[in-house]
Amino acid sequence: MIKKRVPAAGEVCTKICNLARKKEKVTVEATLSCDGVIVGADRISVTMFSQAEETARQRIAVKEPKLWSPDSPQLYDCVVKLYAEEELLDETKEHFGIRSLSLDAEHGLRINGEQVKLRGTCIHHDNGVIGATTLEKAEERRCRQMKEAGFNSIRSAHHPMSKAMLDTCDRYGMLVMDELSDMWTNHKNPNDFALHFLDCVDTEVERMVAKDYNHPSVILYSAGNEIPDLGTPRGAQINRQICNQFHALDPSRYTTNAMNGLMTLGPRMGQVIQELMSAAQQQASQAQAADAAGDGNAREEEGASALNGMMALMVGPLADAFACHPLMTESLEESSQAMDITGLNYLTGRHVLEKELHPNKTVVGTETFPADIVRLWNIVKHHDHVLGDYTWTGYDYLGEAGCGIFYYDGTQNFMGRYPDRTAYIGDIDLIGYRRPISYLREIVYGLRKDPYIAVERVNRYGMQHSQTAWMLKDNIASWTWPGYEGKPVKLDIYSPASEVELFLNGTSLGRKPAGEAEGFTASYELTYEPGELVAVNYEDGVETGRFALKTAAEDVQLSVDCGETALTADGEDLAFLTVKLVDNAGTENLFAEREVTVTVEGAGTLQGFGSADPSVAGSYDDMTWKTYDGYVMAVVRAGYEPGEITVTFTAGGCETKRVVIPVHAAE
Repeated sequence: MIKKRVPAAGEVCTKICNLARKKEKVTVEATLSCDGVIVGADRISVTMFSQAEETARQRIAVKEPKLWSPDSPQLYDCVVKLYAEEELLDETKEHFGIRSLSLDAEHGLRINGEQVKLRGTCIHHDNGVIGATTLEKAEERRCRQMKEAGFNSIRSAHHPMSKAMLDTCDRYGMLVMDELSDMWTNHKNPNDFALHFLDCVDTEVERMVAKDYNHPSVILYSAGNEIPDLGTPRGAQINRQICNQFHALDPSRYTTNAMNGLMTLGPRMGQVIQELMSAAQQQASQAQAADAAGDGNAREEEGASALNGMMALMVGPLADAFACHPLMTESLEESSQAMDITGLNYLTGRHVLEKELHPNKTVVGTETFPADIVRLWNIVKHHDHVLGDYTWTGYDYLGEAGCGIFYYDGTQNFMGRYPDRTAYIGDIDLIGYRRPISYLREIVYGLRKDPYIAVERVNRYGMQHSQTAWMLKDNIASWTWPGYEGKPVKLDIYSPASEVELFLNGTSLGRKPAGEAEGFTASYELTYEPGELVAVNYEDGVETGRFALKTAAEDVQLSVDCGETALTADGEDLAFLTVKLVDNAGTENLFAEREVTVTVEGAGTLQGFGSADPSVAGSYDDMTWKTYDGYVMAVVRAGYEPGEITVTFTAGGCETKRVVIPVHAAE
């Protein structure tokens, strides 16, 4: 059945200021167009008195609107021209989209009447090797890569999203949760925004709404992130004020707040931990007694795991008990009622409980553990009031160094150890390489049908390493491990199929169950032997997809991927040149290492150069970097003059690679 498109009306609000000393009668002409075709227009007259400001409002009908959605991000243009006696005084252009939003606990979030689950990711404000600078091409690349990896929504953590990223999200159909601040009145660092928050919160909310208003990608305003104030009556009042202001300025979008239970509990934390510790100790004692009675080692291990989960209060049954504790409910209660959607950071155990407590409220995981995606998405799929989740995080970032680094020397995470520089918990690493967990997530979302092979680093087999709740496994998609022939290997096949089979050099290593019932994972242990590793999916005995890894030959060469064929001489355009190590046949070698030197000549400069290594000294201004997992990346920035940029890469024992990028004059 073909749904009839309902007519829409666009309201164009134009602010006009007359700086002259006399009044002036002006004409405001607004034109709406889609794909270059005018779909509506209107002209009105406004008398502008001296030194006055006015807002002209025009409603323009769009008879058969093309609706914006994540899968079909159709955009319109609005051009407003200001005339005085037919003389053009000023002109401006904005893009926008036409779409409807609805929200309720029975149907969840609907866009244009269709339910949408938020396959979300949090992102920091930095752009990797080029630092915190905001350039349109960098934002576009990051958004495109996250969309290609299966995400359909971004939470801008913990800052108002840049205009450049908003424009990109509009074009790519990426939904946005825009976030106001990381602190209110309680400091997280000396001299942070808490010094000024109450003095300027109203202004900052106004600015954020004004920035976001025309962007169809924005569906949610978040009032803050992990705000300790929220567990107090004063914090609840501030939250209510902010959410009400969002609604007053923009009643078409929804509000939330990323609440962290550890922070909202405040001084009540000690009581909750004490109760949970007592319960865990009792559980451990029962397990030991069962083992003494000959009930097996399984319960002993279960009890020990429970105790470890209690200590961490991060994952497992005891973390869920923490999330659902009555004092937790009390601490979140008043603040959560002021927002349209209850936002929960690392409180997955509450998602179902919230429906029982508040049957008319919806819930979203505003921040969740990457390694918990299988369980999380199962909850999202089977509960309409749970809108989705935002993993921490989809793209690696500078700061919070060591959160997800695998230490094999006894170092603990979060210790700020030199020279750690990145969090190393992104589905996509600092230079844009998709890590294995990204493919697992894509499979869990139901977007990837082929299997994927993730090999635990063979050179780390059997070694103990640090672990946090944000980490999955230290694995990589590589079957090149020279010097480890005959050594044991562990690997996982991520697969949506009910059964998978692994082949090594044509020999079957057996079939195993996979798919949702097995956490979309089949695990194998084998002996490393160079050649080809192939994973095959089966449904009812019929092959439905395959994935292969090949061992790279000993020769190592540089391969350069330049996504941009030409740049514009506007001083901001960027080209991202990814350099990887391959053999003569083009097979990637993620084991080899080379120091790569870059030179840039001509109509541009080097904006940044480096690898995704989370723990390395050096500057992204350096001209020489060692590869990490086979990769480095150079970012080249165009100047203001047309011409050519010549980028040259050299490495010991490798043929020099040279790329010439045309730079065209800006319009």
